[in-house]
Amino acid sequence: MNVRQFFLVLFFINYCDAKSTTAGRVADVGQFINPVMAFGFTIIKEDEEGAFQCLYSILLNLTLTAGIKHGVNKIHKGDEPINRRPNGRPYNFPSGHTSSASVGANFILFRYGIEYAALPYVITAVTAAGRVQNRRHTGAGVAAGFLVGFISAFVFTKKFQEKNKSLSIAPITSKEFNGLRVAYRF
Repeated sequence: MNVRQFFLVLFFINYCDAKSTTAGRVADVGQFINPVMAFGFTIIKEDEEGAFQCLYSILLNLTLTAGIKHGVNKIHKGDEPINRRPNGRPYNFPSGHTSSASVGANFILFRYGIEYAALPYVITAVTAAGRVQNRRHTGAGVAAGFLVGFISAFVFTKKFQEKNKSLSIAPITSKEFNGLRVAYRF
C-alpha cells in the first residue's frame, strides 16, 4: 500500500457516520467493502456477465432496502418496536449497512463459491454486530438486512464457469499415418 492509498483509506474511515465506537466505524466501512470486493472479483476474473449480475444485485438490494425501510416507517410511523432503533430513531428495519455487506458476500458465494466468500461473510457478521453494538439497529433489523442482501444476490447471480484453458497432446496411429494431435483450448 502506498502513501496515497493509506491516506485515502484513512479519510474514508474518518468520513464514516458512526464515530462513537470502533465497532460503529467498522460497520460503516463494512457496508462498502463487500460490494466493492464482489465487483473487483468480476474484474480480476474478466467476468463481464458477472459484472452485470453484480451491479443488478446491488441495485435491487438498494431498491428493496429503501422501499422496505420507508414502507415500514410509513405504516408504523416510528411508534412500533419494529421501526424504532435502540437509540430511539426510526428506520430500524431492515439494516441498510447489513444488506449492503450481505449482497456483496452472497454474490461472491453464489458466483464464485464458498472459498471466496468466507472473508466477506466475516465482514458481514462484523458489520451486523457493529450496528447492534452501536445501538443503530436491533437484531431483527440486521437479520432482515442480511435476508434482503441474500435475496438480492440470489435473484440475479448464476454460478461462474471458469474458462477451461487446456493443452492436450495425443498420439495418432493408423496403417497409413503416425503422428501427434495437438489441441489447445482457450
